[in-house]
Amino acid sequence: MLDRDIGKQAFEHLSPLISQIHSSFIQRILKENPGIEGLLSEYLEYSSRDSLFPRPILTFFGYVSNKTEFSWAYLDDIKDLIILSQLLRDFFAIHDDIVDEDEIKFGKPTLPIVYSSFPGKENRQLTKQGKDLSLFLGDFLIFIINELILSSNKSNEIKIELFKLLGDTIRQTLSGQIKELLFQKSDIMKISNDNLLSMYSEKAANYCYVFPFELGLILSNASIELKGASRNILYKIGIASQIIDDIVGVFPNLLNQEKITLGEILNLRRTILLVNLAHRVHENDNILEIISKSSCNMEEANLVLKKIEEYKIIAVSLEFARNIASNLEEDINVLQIAPSSKMYLTSLLKSRVLDNLNRIQSSLEEDE
Repeated sequence: MLDRDIGKQAFEHLSPLISQIHSSFIQRILKENPGIEGLLSEYLEYSSRDSLFPRPILTFFGYVSNKTEFSWAYLDDIKDLIILSQLLRDFFAIHDDIVDEDEIKFGKPTLPIVYSSFPGKENRQLTKQGKDLSLFLGDFLIFIINELILSSNKSNEIKIELFKLLGDTIRQTLSGQIKELLFQKSDIMKISNDNLLSMYSEKAANYCYVFPFELGLILSNASIELKGASRNILYKIGIASQIIDDIVGVFPNLLNQEKITLGEILNLRRTILLVNLAHRVHENDNILEIISKSSCNMEEANLVLKKIEEYKIIAVSLEFARNIASNLEEDINVLQIAPSSKMYLTSLLKSRVLDNLNRIQSSLEEDE
């Protein structure tokens, strides 16, 4: 029986099953692609680190949104298509690791690091080989996704709709990633919060939240109206979640995470914190000169942190997120979907956004 802790129930019931589906599918791809099976084996380990598989679970609740009675067994209806959102997530995550030159994800080396010494001894140094192999492996996933859709037993109409959703999502996400890179070279004073939130919706909210749920809706033959209403809700959840991630990325202590690191500030990423700081500092404050650059040194980074605190930029950014999420519980409640799907979307909203906003607010109040 479902209860208010439906998120935990979903992880307990579905995550192990999705993991098995995912592993079996990749193992099949391994056999069909001799010569790169070693690379694919490393990819499988990388992809399975996020063992809860939250995006495929979101797809499941999109699929059951029109069911009059709930059953975990509906997972059998979707079969391999349940991992489509995971494969797309991995495509973007691998490219992010290359662009950002990340070395660690989920406590282990990223694929570019793993592939840097492939095949052979473990090497923690990022090399051109590691980047190149990761780039092509990431692109290879798109063709796996295409084959997954084509080989499914769904109607041609549904396949066409899936391909359109996939294409739109890739286009928008790449557009958002390009905009983020261009923002780094832009005059920070010319970047508005609307510009930033639009980039967030394209870069992260779409493939993390909108795509997985809409995938399930398409598979359930949902109406255009329901897709549109759900899309609006999930975009907002994704944008608010990204604002939280940006805050915690600089101040992880606010959610009792690891110690503060200055990577985001040293690179002067145009996040909600930096953009709000730029628009709120006094005209004669020398911090403007620092944050207008594309990177800064350690001394300057510490000064930026002090100014963020001095101008109460975290609180300002929290307010943006609260405004975005303010009516989402009511919006979810009026969606014409099954109670189980409403419960899951509400649980997602609370766990990813509302609870974290309250925890950050409490931490700020304790520090005053």
